[in-house]
Amino acid sequence: MAAVIISHLTHRSSTGSNADHTSSDLEARLSMEMGPEDTQREAKRLARKLANCGKDKYDIEEIMAFLRTELDPQPTKAELEAIRKHFVDKKQSSEGMQACDSITSKGRRFAEKAVTLHDFHESFLDPEQIPGQIMATRSLDFQTAIDRKKFVKAIQNASDRNDALTTLPLTLLYIIVFMGLVMAHLDVMYRQEMEHSLESWVDGRDPEKTCSSNCDDVASFWEWFTHSGIPGIFAQHEDNHQKQTRTYYLANKNILVGDVHLERERMLGDDSTTDGTWLINSPKGQEHLNANPLDYQGAAMAAATDFMTIPKVSPSSVTEFQIKFSTVNPGVRMYGLTKVSVRFTPHGSVKVVINADALSVRPYNFENGWGVAICLIDAIYIIMVCHLMFVEIQDVIDCARRGWKEFKEYWGFFNIIDWVNISVGVASITIWCILSNEMGNERLRIITDDLIDGKPIMSLKVDSLDHTIECLFRLLTLYEALHYVMAMNTVSIVLKFFKAYTSNERLRVVTDTFKRAGEDFAHFGIVFLTIFLPFCIIGHVLFGNDVSEFSSVMSSLNTGLVVLMGDFDWYADLTASATYYSVLPSG
Repeated sequence: MAAVIISHLTHRSSTGSNADHTSSDLEARLSMEMGPEDTQREAKRLARKLANCGKDKYDIEEIMAFLRTELDPQPTKAELEAIRKHFVDKKQSSEGMQACDSITSKGRRFAEKAVTLHDFHESFLDPEQIPGQIMATRSLDFQTAIDRKKFVKAIQNASDRNDALTTLPLTLLYIIVFMGLVMAHLDVMYRQEMEHSLESWVDGRDPEKTCSSNCDDVASFWEWFTHSGIPGIFAQHEDNHQKQTRTYYLANKNILVGDVHLERERMLGDDSTTDGTWLINSPKGQEHLNANPLDYQGAAMAAATDFMTIPKVSPSSVTEFQIKFSTVNPGVRMYGLTKVSVRFTPHGSVKVVINADALSVRPYNFENGWGVAICLIDAIYIIMVCHLMFVEIQDVIDCARRGWKEFKEYWGFFNIIDWVNISVGVASITIWCILSNEMGNERLRIITDDLIDGKPIMSLKVDSLDHTIECLFRLLTLYEALHYVMAMNTVSIVLKFFKAYTSNERLRVVTDTFKRAGEDFAHFGIVFLTIFLPFCIIGHVLFGNDVSEFSSVMSSLNTGLVVLMGDFDWYADLTASATYYSVLPSG
């Protein structure tokens, strides 16, 4: 009976009446209209309701549609066919027509036009007739009183189902628009191409001279820096004899901005100290340039030699060298921030990290026409986030007005997901606005315009270089924040899809499976961890000294998960030259 009333009220709200009623409104309204002991028989209720429709005759199809809407549970195909045959046969016998199976379609249509309210009422109340027999068996389901809690729960479920149904198309549109934002604003593919090219260029092209493979101590780092590092950075140049300027290119298209910064960290007792210098702008570099104009590579080499030898520093006290410089690609309006870190650990190993970050300084490219399209996508996304926020704020205020109980019940799992989605959406919009403003930084814009106008870029002074690096680090921080927020936004969108799945029985199969199997999953997880964790710890204990994949507990866990996925190339490499009696170096 509860589902019948819910269906009736849902039907009324879908026709325009009470369209804005929430589940709480329906509960309050039904509490006034119905008593707790409502046990009306279904047949009388159907007859009365049909009588209120104001018609004298009904098509059989109208009768079938009416019963499908009003009966709870819904009638089966066999029941509907029995009712259909009963009314058609009854009319045919009164008209002297042939049996139902042999009548023509025209005769069937004629017969199905003449079901009166009296026929309907008498047939359903008479147990000897087919509809009466069906209702006699079904009426047992409606003899008990309505349970108030189950009734309210059913109404809430119907309201939630309708909400979930509207969520599905909106979430589909949301993720399509969001994909456009990811491709347009993060520009990951082209930035990755630029980063990889810069990293490979700085590392070196000769395998015997690369930084990542040949830096074992301070002396080998110095050998790489003087024979491959500085020559690689200053290898490719282009002179403008008319303006007496020289421009250096890295990875073919990226122009060195001004200078290279070299920094050294060393331990003095228990304290660490850091010293560094811009090579070309150092006194030694400027001295070399005054004697040899445009020889920026020679100036950098002279400054680096002076930095390494004066003051005299013990190699064992050095803990890290850092090299950093910036590049600009005016064709695609991107800056590159390249950092080389060579760290000497207390245990004697050397960690070499070469990292380049590509940073766009053009938020919208109006030159090729895509800028307008991206602005339109941004506008659609902002409207969708604001609409969702406005709807949820209305619901929160509405529940808060009804009291603490309603307000607490509002914060269900999927409503929390909606607010997470709103929060990360607002955060991504805010970060992009700040990032777009930072892209228009005057220092970065001047450098780009100077390059376009042919002005010398290698003549930048220390203040300008420091300010440029600072601006690029701010851009990098904002880009990283935008990456993290958009990743969280993707997760929230996926969870919103699970909310939409609850509106359909077939889509709900996955979520229902997880709910019903949740306890089994938990017990399986306990058993799995009791086997998996000891396996990884044993690998770390026995093989950690010889196999890098088990060198730490975390790397052992990662190796265990990789092996579970079927990837054990590390084992194939380890045993490629092993014999049956081979043992690891540690025994």
